[in-house]
Amino acid sequence: MISLLSAGHFFGKRRALHGVDSLRDGIVLREYAAGTEVPAHEHERGHFCYVLDGNYRERIDGGTVTRAACDLLWHPAGAVHSEEHGAPGHHLLWEPAGEGLAQLPEEPLRIPAADACELGPRIVLEAARGEAASQLDIDCVLNELVAVANGIDERSSSTPDWLARVEECVHDRFRTSIGLAELAAEAGVSTVHLARVWRRRHGRTIGEYVRRHRIAWAERRLARASVERRDVSLTEIALEAGFADLAHFSRTFRALTGCAPSAYRALI
Repeated sequence: MISLLSAGHFFGKRRALHGVDSLRDGIVLREYAAGTEVPAHEHERGHFCYVLDGNYRERIDGGTVTRAACDLLWHPAGAVHSEEHGAPGHHLLWEPAGEGLAQLPEEPLRIPAADACELGPRIVLEAARGEAASQLDIDCVLNELVAVANGIDERSSSTPDWLARVEECVHDRFRTSIGLAELAAEAGVSTVHLARVWRRRHGRTIGEYVRRHRIAWAERRLARASVERRDVSLTEIALEAGFADLAHFSRTFRALTGCAPSAYRALI
C-alpha cells in the first residue's frame, strides 16, 4: 500500500540543525538509523532533499539509485519512492513555495554535483536562520534551483543592460523591503533569470548583497553618531538599516564584521 504524506510530513526522526530547533518554515531535518526501511509513499507537495550524511538506496521512477552525502534531489508531488538506509544519515527536506515553483520539473531530478555543492549548503544556511531568513534570500535560492533544474546557463561574459537598472534600484532601496518579483519586473526578466545572472555577476545573492549594504550603512551611522556625540540606540539603527529587529541586526553585524555592534560602537 502506498501512503500519501501531507504537507510538512516526512518519515524519519525530527532533529534540530546546529542546535536550532525552529527552522525556516517549510524546512525540516530528519534522521534515519542504519537499517531503516522507508515504505513506498508519495508526497502531497514537491520537495527538495539535501543529503547531509549517510547513504541509502532509493527506489523511484521505475529504478533503484544509490544516494550519498551532498546529493541534492527534487521529488515532485506524487512521485512514489521508498528507501533502504545502509548507514545512519540526515536529510534536510524543503517544501518550497512561491514564484518559480511551477517551473520545477514534474519528474524526479538529481541536481548536478557542482550545483548541489553550491546550493545545498545555502539551503542549510537559510534553514538555520529560521524566521530571520529573508524572503528575498529564500526566493533567490529557489529560483536558482529552478534554473539548474531546467538546464538554464547564465554564464555569458556580457553584462545585460537591464542589470544596471536593478543595481540602481537595490542601491536606492536596500534599507526597505525589496522583493525578487519586484526587481525582476523592473528589469523586464523572469525571477529565475534575474537570480542566476545577479549571482554570476556579483558572486553573491541579492539578499546577501542587500545585507552587506545595510551593515555598511549601519557602520557609517554608528561612526556619525560617535562624531556628533549622539546617543542613538542600537535598536533604532537596526530598524533604520532595514532589519526586522535588534537580534537579527546583531547576528548579521557580527557575521560580517567579526564583532557585535555594541563592541564596534565602543571601539569608535
